[in-house]
Amino acid sequence: MLLLPLILTTYGIKLTSEVLIMAIFVMSLGLIIGYAGLVSLGHAAFFGLGAYAVTLIGSM
Repeated sequence: MLLLPLILTTYGIKLTSEVLIMAIFVMSLGLIIGYAGLVSLGHAAFFGLGAYAVTLIGSM
């Protein structure tokens, strides 16, 4: 993981970080559904709010 920035291009680094963020999201949702049996709509709200904030900051 430490050598990836030396090997990948800027696009590759952005894609890798997006994949890792999605993996964290999926693992946390899997834990909540698997152990507690709860479907969390809060995950979708936080994920959507984060995406909206990044879009607003990126368009400035």
